[in-house]
Amino acid sequence: MRDAVGGCSTLTVGHFGKDLDKGERGSSSFRANYDTILWVEKHAKDEPTGIHTVQLWVRKMKDGEDGKRVWLQSKVIQLPDDGDDTGRTSLVLVPVSEEIGRDALMTAGQIVKQQEKADFANEVERALLQLTQRDGLVSNDELVMYFVNRDKPSNASDEDVKKLKNKIQQKIKRAGERGELNRYLFSNG
Repeated sequence: MRDAVGGCSTLTVGHFGKDLDKGERGSSSFRANYDTILWVEKHAKDEPTGIHTVQLWVRKMKDGEDGKRVWLQSKVIQLPDDGDDTGRTSLVLVPVSEEIGRDALMTAGQIVKQQEKADFANEVERALLQLTQRDGLVSNDELVMYFVNRDKPSNASDEDVKKLKNKIQQKIKRAGERGELNRYLFSNG
């Protein structure tokens, strides 16, 4: 790093206190004295592969853009042979795309939510295939009622059905806003 910036530089590792909103621990001059401050926002290790993924946030960059995020993953590299044939290696961090970084940092709960969204889009597709066998056109209301009739308990009250209908309408709306249903066109009826 020193060679890359042309000579003298220092690297300081700091930490936060109990309140992350207050920023780095130490004097208020801490932040002012540095040209660059990087925060490690997230880190995860994939146990089967041993690959570490790190999400950095550029908190401060004197001659650059603040607020940028960078994703890095560990990579084992072979070091040059120094004659002892030990096969020496080192670990380096290499930049990866945002998509790869975010996917690697997803929690188990986030993975489950993502799968639920994909499953719902598939359910909508199956429902549309079944409903379009009549005349090829399906209104939003018909689609919603398909799911209501499928999911409502046999002893559901009118109020229960109304709540379920609203829930399904919102679910379809959110899926559409996220672009998960882009291949389908819905009428206003």
